[in-house]
Amino acid sequence: VQQLGALAWRHIAPAGLERGLARLDRLANFTRRRSADFGERLLGRRVGDVQAVAGTVKPLAID
Repeated sequence: VQQLGALAWRHIAPAGLERGLARLDRLANFTRRRSADFGERLLGRRVGDVQAVAGTVKPLAID
């Protein structure tokens, strides 16, 4: 009877562990998503700034 109780306890523990890991996974996805958005915004501004600066320079005419 004691062995069956031990088997039941072992079955419950991984379910709790999976729930905890799922929470960590959601947190990691949220963190990753926020950093990706920040990187895209940062790079987007840089590319826009480069295009704005390049647009102000008049091309040289080659004869």
